[in-house]
Amino acid sequence: MGGTLDGTNVLRPEVCVITNIGLDRTAVPGNVLEDIALDKAGIAKRGVPLVSDVVDARAQIERTCEQVGARFLSVRDLVQIEGRSGERYGQSFTLTTPADRYAISLPVLGAFQQRNAATAVLALEQLDAALRPSREQIEAAMSRLVIPGRMEFFPSHPSVVFDIAHDPDKARNLAGALLQAFPGKRFTAVVAVGENEDAKGILSDLARLPANFIFTSFDATGRAAIKPARLASILEDFGASGRAVSDPVEAFSIARRNAAAADVVLVTGSTYVVGILRDWWLVNVHSSAQR
Repeated sequence: MGGTLDGTNVLRPEVCVITNIGLDRTAVPGNVLEDIALDKAGIAKRGVPLVSDVVDARAQIERTCEQVGARFLSVRDLVQIEGRSGERYGQSFTLTTPADRYAISLPVLGAFQQRNAATAVLALEQLDAALRPSREQIEAAMSRLVIPGRMEFFPSHPSVVFDIAHDPDKARNLAGALLQAFPGKRFTAVVAVGENEDAKGILSDLARLPANFIFTSFDATGRAAIKPARLASILEDFGASGRAVSDPVEAFSIARRNAAAADVVLVTGSTYVVGILRDWWLVNVHSSAQR
């Protein structure tokens, strides 16, 4: 719902956080970044610090904080990220804030997760001493981080990545993270997109990947998917092609069957298709492999 009219905005928090903004949910806050930033900034409250990693339209948020009397803290200005080393299933780096220095090991992929970690750490540092975790507690918690459906990697033959990329900004971050984490790999992407989402923007970024595409659908109360054949038609505008398979489990099975053992199968797009296929994977494949 944005910020101003979001249900959580009735609360008086210890700290407010705006991670970043994009053209995701535009029905309420608007379809211009500056309007979205103003709406997000509606969570700012007098005497409550607001931590933000926003770059575009930062001025709107900073101005709102000044008007209401909230201290604005920019992650870009205050946190330094160093030693960005990539590992097979995660990444290690150092965060330096005005208050401390943290050795972070994240068992998740994607450089954007480093910025998310920096935002979380700076927000935690704004808490009163009674609530604020120690450096050791923060480092330990980060090392056990699990984010279902967000660059979630399962090693297999082929390996599988689940990532909810239901807007162009997330698709852009996903494509960049995959190219960085799996250099030289080929992908088979299983994609479904909700009818209220920017399919053209999403596919324009996913088309950057060296990938075969299988478009599918999902069933969800109150939500409809763009027809798979329509998604395949949109992809052709970017010089690539894909096939349409309406049933998501069948599409996933075909992707896994056709991919080479060294390839990566990607399940992405709508939250619903990622949730459906992730649940299926955990019950029918992953749990069996763990026995």
